[in-house]
Amino acid sequence: HQVSPSGWRSAVLRFNGVVERTLPCDKLASLVEAAKDIPRIYRDEHPHAEKPLGADEFLPIFIWVVSQS
Repeated sequence: HQVSPSGWRSAVLRFNGVVERTLPCDKLASLVEAAKDIPRIYRDEHPHAEKPLGADEFLPIFIWVVSQS
């Protein structure tokens, strides 16, 4: 049920922005924003889900986002 029709694309694109940053605090901010995108995308694409995305589902998705970027 965690499959994303968009392929978590906005999180992947946001994570790609980490490379463009020079300051560590800016890199961290981009990383945090990418992590925040995942639950938002899940809520948008699965509006009838019975429960929110938990940590056990989040971590594999985050790893996939990192590998795609």
